[in-house]
Amino acid sequence: MGVSPDGIREGATTNDPATELGRASLTMGKPSSPAETLKITLSGAGGAKGKLLIEWENVTASTPFTVK
Repeated sequence: MGVSPDGIREGATTNDPATELGRASLTMGKPSSPAETLKITLSGAGGAKGKLLIEWENVTASTPFTVK
């Protein structure tokens, strides 16, 4: 998943790190029950660390992150 500063290419990568705010590999999974509404959760994991969790229908995607 890549996100550009202008927001136009969200979800796509440019392969140019100078134009990206971030890039992450996502761990895919399945929720315990289907999510009827798209849910995006940022949770703290102590200090400057956290976790991004995206849930929708029968899929979850997550990745840890560090704020610098």
